[in-house]
Amino acid sequence: MNTSTINSTILAKLQTIKSSFVGLTTETIPKMQVKLTKEQFGMHPNDFGKLVKKSEYVGLIGTKIDYKMLVNNKLLKEADLKGLETPEEFVTKPRAWGQRVNGVLLTHTNKDGVYKEYITVHRVAANKPKVVYELDGKVCDAEMVEKIKKCFGKSTSRQGLDKPVIPNDYEVKNIKAIRVGGAEILQD
Repeated sequence: MNTSTINSTILAKLQTIKSSFVGLTTETIPKMQVKLTKEQFGMHPNDFGKLVKKSEYVGLIGTKIDYKMLVNNKLLKEADLKGLETPEEFVTKPRAWGQRVNGVLLTHTNKDGVYKEYITVHRVAANKPKVVYELDGKVCDAEMVEKIKKCFGKSTSRQGLDKPVIPNDYEVKNIKAIRVGGAEILQD
């Protein structure tokens, strides 16, 4: 998928999926925080070089996927496994940006008036992604990857889960492949 809007045929296929695990291949340019990059590498992110993150993972996608329901189901399961009482219900907050078109597509026009489309895939922590970082076209070694990861800051979760549900919104142009039921769906 190499454009900022999704092909209507691909979207139509995705909208027929009520709920399914999918394989996803993405290629993104991660945003490094200025302060953390200066601490780790002694330079501004703009001077760092071309950093690319290539990921492959399995996640949930579909028009019937409900983030709140996923989190609450996991809260109940974790509490049951630990022998704890029924946890308080997780309540979602309104989206900070973008408009949900359906359970699959998210649209957003930024402050500069640029329209983009995204696909939301919910990753559960048990499905650890395969991630490769490349700097100026060369694969980074483990030591460099650890330093790079420290430049992104820490993500927080208010879910109260040991293994949180992670909704990822991928800009369409960054999705290289989606695999559903053994068939690969690609942007034309």
